[in-house]
Order: sequence, then structure tokens, then C-alpha cells
Amino acid sequence: MLPWLSLRQFWLAFSGYLLFSAVLFMTSSFTMLAWIVYLFFLLPFYGGLLILLLALTTRYRGRRLQVRLPFAIVTGIAQVFAIITSPGNCYGFTQGNQCYSLAQIWWGKIGEISFQNQPPHWTAIEQAFYPLIAIYLAMLVVVISTLRRSAAHP
Repeated sequence: MLPWLSLRQFWLAFSGYLLFSAVLFMTSSFTMLAWIVYLFFLLPFYGGLLILLLALTTRYRGRRLQVRLPFAIVTGIAQVFAIITSPGNCYGFTQGNQCYSLAQIWWGKIGEISFQNQPPHWTAIEQAFYPLIAIYLAMLVVVISTLRRSAAHP
């Protein structure tokens, strides 16, 4: 069970998590395609979550909040899988080639990718990136919307 947090503590913890998460996503996949997804989809979504949390702040004033552990665990797992399936090497992306996933870069022993050496793609893993990002973002919404609230303090 996760501890109860005051509204201020929750704000700091959640904002810190979003900042750490954004840095983790941006540094784990240093490719043009991944940065496009992160800059124009992930970061605005994080901003929307902070606005939602700001709107809920007036509603939860004087209460302590607690994150439900099962949802937090599923969110973390979805984030790890999204990072593993993120684009890791996009050689030839601007010419219409698919990007190699980070999993294939780490575990596939593909070597140097060039015009002469183009190993086969792990298509199922590469195509799982967008659904896993969507699942991760949906789980963040679930975590925020299912916060446990203590009784209001006078």
C-alpha cells in the first residue's frame, strides 16, 4: 500500500514523476520519430494532466491522497514496455524505411546498419510502440481519476 500524501506532497511527487518520465523517454530513444511523438504528443498530454490535477486541487483541498498500487504498477509496466519498443535506430526513416526498435538494438545483435547491411525488422515489436504509448497515457489518467481521498480535515 502506498502512503497517504498531502495535496502539496502529491503535487511535488507527481510533477517530479512527469519530469523524470519525460527525461527518461527523451534520453532512451534519441531518434527523430521518437522525439516527434514525445514532443508533440507526450509532453502536451503531461501538460493536460497537470491542468486536470490543478482543477482537482480545489476539490481535494484539505484532504490526503493515495495512489492505488495496482494502477501504479500497471502504469510503470506500460511505461517500461513503451520505452523498450520505442524507435532506437531510424536509418533510412526519411526515405520511408521503418525504424528499428530499442529492443532490437539492445538484444538483436544487428551491428552497424547501413545501405548494405539492413537486418530484418522485428515488426511486431516496432508496431507495438504506438499502442503501448496510448496504454501508458490511459493508465496515467486512470491513476489520477482513481485517487483515494481521505475525509476532509477541518
